[in-house]
Amino acid sequence: MSEMNSALTACKNFSASSQRGWSDPVTLATLPSVDVGDESVSYSVTAAEAPARRQSMTIVRTGGSLAVYLTPSDGQRPPASLMKRQHEQLEVAG
Repeated sequence: MSEMNSALTACKNFSASSQRGWSDPVTLATLPSVDVGDESVSYSVTAAEAPARRQSMTIVRTGGSLAVYLTPSDGQRPPASLMKRQHEQLEVAG
């Protein structure tokens, strides 16, 4: 998680691509972390081609497990209650 935080601080732009052949420049922005799990990292991804369709991603660590939450393109973050329930289930599962 510390490496992810460092990468988000250092890397603000990159080009996302696929095996289908498309490539799109994107911008990253760090978002405030959520108070869920052992650690969390949140950031937004904005494609140059569609700047109004920003997506938010939150990664929550529970022990050795990572839960990744990717929002629809409206830019809204996932509800904290959802992430907390998943964290609790991962704690129980060990």
